[in-house]
Amino acid sequence: MFALGAAVPADAGDNLSEGFVAKAGVWLRAPSIPFGLTVEGLYTRMGGTRTPRANAGVQVAGASLNMTTRRHDRRWDTYLVGGAGYYWHSGRDGRLRSHGGAGLNAGIGEVFAVGGHDLFVELRYHWLKVNDPVADGWMSFMPLVLGVRF
Repeated sequence: MFALGAAVPADAGDNLSEGFVAKAGVWLRAPSIPFGLTVEGLYTRMGGTRTPRANAGVQVAGASLNMTTRRHDRRWDTYLVGGAGYYWHSGRDGRLRSHGGAGLNAGIGEVFAVGGHDLFVELRYHWLKVNDPVADGWMSFMPLVLGVRF
């Protein structure tokens, strides 16, 4: 699967503006089982703001293992997704750091068949531990993506 979309900071304390997200992964499922797994990697870039605590924006890269629900019996199919992963983030200088922290994610999506592929739209909430005392040690963002499964 591959998806692109918009990323919105979820905490007012993050002092960030909207950005973009790209993700890719593998969606593992069996046709008759209503649960599946996804292994995903994502990259998000959100801009900084012009305030007294101005910054260069933030980059987040992550890898997660998620559980998904799915009925597998309709042309339009709503699903839930949630999981945990490890996230790397940039500091105030805008550079991606070599260390990161654990995080959680949860969301909802809709799959619809088009030709031989499944398209999907998904909204997810990511909550991750960061090494930034200004952000009180936590950061969250919500990407809205449109993607395709192969």
